Amino acid sequence: MRIALGCALVAAVAVFLFASHRAIRSTERRWIERQAQACAAALQPSEGGDLTGSIRSLREHAPAVVAVAVLDAFGDVQTVSPDLPPLREAAESILSAGPPAETIVRSGLDGPIRVTGTVVPLNGEDWPHARRVLVLLRGNPTTALRTAALWFATLMVLVFAGVDQILTRWFRTHVSRPLRQVGAGIGAVEAVESGVFHQEIAAITEQLAQLARAARESERRARRIVQEARKQIEQRMAGWAHQLRRAQDQATMDPLTGLRNRAYLDEHLESIFQQHRTAGQDLSAVMLDMDNFKAYNDTFGHPAGDALLEFIGGLLRGCLRPTDAAVRYGGDEFLLLLPETTAAQARLVAERIVNLFGQHVRKTETRHRPSLSAGVASICHDAPTTGKELIARADARLYDAKRKGKNTVTAAV
Repeated sequence: MRIALGCALVAAVAVFLFASHRAIRSTERRWIERQAQACAAALQPSEGGDLTGSIRSLREHAPAVVAVAVLDAFGDVQTVSPDLPPLREAAESILSAGPPAETIVRSGLDGPIRVTGTVVPLNGEDWPHARRVLVLLRGNPTTALRTAALWFATLMVLVFAGVDQILTRWFRTHVSRPLRQVGAGIGAVEAVESGVFHQEIAAITEQLAQLARAARESERRARRIVQEARKQIEQRMAGWAHQLRRAQDQATMDPLTGLRNRAYLDEHLESIFQQHRTAGQDLSAVMLDMDNFKAYNDTFGHPAGDALLEFIGGLLRGCLRPTDAAVRYGGDEFLLLLPETTAAQARLVAERIVNLFGQHVRKTETRHRPSLSAGVASICHDAPTTGKELIARADARLYDAKRKGKNTVTAAV
C-alpha cells in the first residue's frame, strides 16, 4: 500500500509540474507579446522619426518598462533611455542571447533586478521608415505562479511523508502486534494438542476471534484514511488547475476593451478556419478600424481615447452572438469572426456597428470626428486557403473603404 501510494504521488507531482511549466511558459510568452504590442501602440514619432520624447512618455506611463534601446539597421544598440552603462550592458546581453530573454541588472538602479527584453518593430504610416526598439521589462507575472507551483509540490511531498508516518505507526500498533498475538495463540493451540490443559482451548479461541475482529476493523480504518488523503490531494490539485486555467484566460484577454487579444487569435484562427472549410460552412471576417483616432487623442487626450476604445468593446460584445469572436487586432483595429455567416449577412452586422458608433460620437465637437470603416470577406465568396489569407482579404477591403471616404463598409457583395 505504501509503495502504491508513493508511486501515485510521484506521478501526480510530475504531471502537475509538467503542466504548470507549460502553462507558465505560455502565460509568460503572451505577457511579453501583450507588453510589446502596448509599447508599439504607445510609441509615436516626432518630426523626423525621433523617439526621444515618445520613449520618455512611455516610461512615465508604463511601470513595467525599465528602459528602451533604439536599434540601428544592423540590429545593434544605438541609444538607450535612460542612458546608464548597466542598462546598455543588459540590452547588449539580451541581443546576444536572442530576445525575448532575461538578464539581471546589478547596479545603476534600486538594487539588482531581473529584466526581460523583447524587440518591438515600429512599422506603419506614422513612421518615415521601419524602426526597431528593444524594450526592457520587469514585473513578470509568472514569477508568482512559479513560486506557487513549487510550494504546492513541496506541500504534497510533506503531506505524503506525514501520512506515511501516521499510517506506519498506526499499522504497527493495530495490525502487526495483533498478528503476533495471533501467532502466539496458534502456538498455544499446538501446545494444547501436545498435552497442555484442554480447558484453555475455549479462552484461546475467543482471543483469536477478538484479534480477527480487531484486524478487520484496523483494515477498514486504514482504507478510510487512505481514501481521505487521496481525496484531499485531488481537491488541492483541482484548485490549482482551476487557477492555472484562469491565468491562461487572462493572458488571452485585452484588459482595456474586454475583448480577445492577438494571442487568442494566433492560437485559434487556423483551427476555426479549417473546421468551417472542411465542413463546407461559411465563415466571415470583418476588419474594423477607427478613423481620425490619432487626431481625437491629440485633441481630447489619451483618457478620452481609452474611453472610446472601451465603448467599442462594449458595442461589439452587445452586437455579436455567443458563438462569434471579437478581437482587438491592434491599437484601434478590431476583427470579428462570424461562424456560419455569409458575406452579405456579415455586411449587415458591420453596417449596424458603424451606424451605432456614429450615433455615439455625433455630439463630438471636433474637426476630425471619429468614425468606423469596415471590410468584409468570407470563405465561400473569397475562397481563401488559410485563416491569415481570409483576414488579409478583409483588411484590403477595409482600406478600400478608407479610400472611398471612410465611415463606410466595403464588401464584395
